[in-house]
Amino acid sequence: MSSVLTEELGPRGRQRVRVATWAASALLLAFLVWLVARLHAEGQFAGRLWEQFLDFETEWPQFLLSGAWGTVRAAVGAMVIASVVGLFLALGRLSRAAPVRFVSGLIVDVFRGPPVLLWIFFSWLALPQLLPATIGNAISRQPLYALIIGLSAYNMAVLAEIYRAGILSLDRGQREAGMAVGLTHRQNLWIVILPQALRRMIPAIIAQLATLTKDTALGYIVTVGDDIMGRARSFAQGGPSNDLQTYFVVGVLYFVIVWGLTRLAGRLEVKQRRTLGGPGVQVGGGEADLDALVDEDATEVKD
Repeated sequence: MSSVLTEELGPRGRQRVRVATWAASALLLAFLVWLVARLHAEGQFAGRLWEQFLDFETEWPQFLLSGAWGTVRAAVGAMVIASVVGLFLALGRLSRAAPVRFVSGLIVDVFRGPPVLLWIFFSWLALPQLLPATIGNAISRQPLYALIIGLSAYNMAVLAEIYRAGILSLDRGQREAGMAVGLTHRQNLWIVILPQALRRMIPAIIAQLATLTKDTALGYIVTVGDDIMGRARSFAQGGPSNDLQTYFVVGVLYFVIVWGLTRLAGRLEVKQRRTLGGPGVQVGGGEADLDALVDEDATEVKD
């Protein structure tokens, strides 16, 4: 890396940064003041537009909290599926067999390339036509399943790279130590490498869960009614034309969920660096380490 990118700023540079920071802060504050004044002039702070959200006995449990639970179900369901499939894809990319590595890499590239919205549409519109009638009708009747499948299809490819990067982040000496005590390649992988790599991957996995949780908002496109966005639509249709207030509250709920997951990932990463002393997982790297791992495994006796 160039030393220019890591060189500390001098007095003039720090002064410019301070001036730019204060100028940006002043512009942001001015924009917020203008926005609040504009909303007030339009009557968007009227009590009748917010009273739905102050009904903690009926409206919150029936709509918003149940919608939050639906969002969590979709996120957790997709994360579980994506985690399991992604692990096998990562192991396939680290396989000693070149065809397995090629096929696994192709699957990862194919599923990671298109946007997640495309996979959700595919799961909702095309997949029911390709599956047996019983399964296809279940997906058509329950769009939540299409949302989970679409999120899983995209995130399994992302998690495969996270797993792979976590495995390759370990020192080569860990593998050599396992082989030195007589472990086979498979035993070394499951007993020595994966348990250590998993601890390194946890912050990155939780951060991906936060991203996946935000992507559940795309369920609005396929008319999922049990998530936060679906409940928000019901709120907006049944309330006194308070779309702005409804989606503001929904945004706050998403912020709380994602902020909590992001903070958890950050804390785990700091704890990991203190206890393990290792670097964070960098997805997409480690090609040289992968070549070394494959070359090393090629010299072993088959299990």
